[in-house]
Amino acid sequence: MQDLSRFPVRVGMCPSEPERGRCLFLNSAEGCCAGGVLLAEAPAATVLMWNEWALRCGACLEKRGADQLLTCGGCGLERYCSEICQKRQWKAQHKAECSKLRALRAQLDGTDFTDAVLCLRTLQQRSPAKAVPWLVPTMQDCYDMASPSLKQRKDNADAGSDPWEANDAGRKDHKRAKIAAVLCKIADHITLESSLSMLLRIAPSAFMIHDADRIDFAYGFFPHIALVNHACAANCIATFELPSVDCKSQPSVVLKVRALESIEPGAELVHCYADLLLPVWARQQRLKVYYDFICHCTRCSASHDLDVQQCGTPDGKSILNDTSLSLLAGPTADAALEARISQVRAMYVSIAQISVAPSDSQRDIDLKRAFELEVRLQRSGKTVAALDAWKSILMHRSKHVHRMSHFLADTHRNVADVAVALGEWQTAIPCLEKIASARDVLLPALHPQR
Repeated sequence: MQDLSRFPVRVGMCPSEPERGRCLFLNSAEGCCAGGVLLAEAPAATVLMWNEWALRCGACLEKRGADQLLTCGGCGLERYCSEICQKRQWKAQHKAECSKLRALRAQLDGTDFTDAVLCLRTLQQRSPAKAVPWLVPTMQDCYDMASPSLKQRKDNADAGSDPWEANDAGRKDHKRAKIAAVLCKIADHITLESSLSMLLRIAPSAFMIHDADRIDFAYGFFPHIALVNHACAANCIATFELPSVDCKSQPSVVLKVRALESIEPGAELVHCYADLLLPVWARQQRLKVYYDFICHCTRCSASHDLDVQQCGTPDGKSILNDTSLSLLAGPTADAALEARISQVRAMYVSIAQISVAPSDSQRDIDLKRAFELEVRLQRSGKTVAALDAWKSILMHRSKHVHRMSHFLADTHRNVADVAVALGEWQTAIPCLEKIASARDVLLPALHPQR
């Protein structure tokens, strides 16, 4: 693990909210200007997504054709772009895990397998407790801090009931317990306590590593940067630098934290765990599902103009009613998302005194037509007929939805995607320009997606 003394940050407890645990603070008398690098860290462990194992180097993560990669003769799973990467990876970690990967693959599939490999590689790091104490917590820490549902599961188990299949949290705990049990069987030095504890810790802390096109292909565990807390009103952002082409000057992916704005000395560093292009209810839903908390930052707890617009009428003065929002949410929406939309809309009405748009029969007719067309397009290809249907959806929604709406941006993206595939640039370019103009408003000036 690296030494933080090279960077203008320090680890500490949040003085106003100690329940948030360890945080990172700016440790510089001069503060930090926008764009400044606050922290850079190589991963303690990485693992490729399961569908990428045959296409990427397991060391530098570079993408190659399957016939251009060297395959490990031991496990038959790890692949490398060169002998340099293979030798480096063997010395760094693969020698200790080679036979274990084969045993894991025989018992686990898909995300269960990748979660187990990431946990195994993190546990194999030398003296993790000395470098970052919270990497190896006690089981009591797990019950008290990491997963309230696990403590409830334990209490219910003591009472003679088995709630594992009762809810999503219970199913996640069941999955972790299964992975931990497998890890204990294939590695003598790993205990049930240490593996389950590690799974509970890295599950919300691992980063999805993406390429220049923002397509995710791997997971990485960056222990120090994982201490940066969340806020939608963020003052910094984490971005990836991929390894150099020759794998020599920079052999590993590096995660860098940069300031999005000028930061005062002693301020806590916070970045957004969700996509800032999403409206508040979608961000809240993602945070609840993946991180088990609800954000109460200034952007989420107040009636932020941008979030109001994303569920508002074209004039931005009122919120669309539940019927309209349900039709906009589309065929992929679930009951949990619709409940979150309703809760946020109620907050705006009661706290911010924002009115709800009255029922409008023509709006409901147009949005219903758009909804029905989108349902039909779920299994269609990128054809001329599909492009015409998406253009019709865009026309119906544009009449009744604010131009900053997430739903409208999604429709522009779908139109552009099909148009580009068909070479219809006169249709694609205006849609892409509208997406870009919306991002200029929704994202901070130094955000890489602008």
